[in-house]
Amino acid sequence: MHLLKKSRVPKLWQTASRNRQEIVKAGLNRRELFKMGLLTSSGYLVAKSGLSAWASGGCDAGECQLGCSPATTPFIDPLRIPPILPSRPVTDLNPAPQECPNNAINPATGLPFEGRGQYNGVLRPG
Repeated sequence: MHLLKKSRVPKLWQTASRNRQEIVKAGLNRRELFKMGLLTSSGYLVAKSGLSAWASGGCDAGECQLGCSPATTPFIDPLRIPPILPSRPVTDLNPAPQECPNNAINPATGLPFEGRGQYNGVLRPG
């Protein structure tokens, strides 16, 4: 039993068969099909409507089947990309970066600022 309407099945099969025959007649090899995005990594044709009669599983407009995504709306607001900050020398940083973590006690919490690099209470760089 398949999910397609019985009246559409023969038409989809004929269309898919015709499209696959056109690919064969064009003499396209696997590399060309892969470049066009029609092959999967295992070498099978992509289950795309028009190449496979089973690809259309009912994802037409107005139909809601498992795996169908709702229609999307285009972006309204432009994508704002922040400017790139100018590079600064490491000497400008205060406090300067260190190899070992900052284990000073934070007065607000009573815990060390950083605990990375501790293994069984022994400090290790990085």
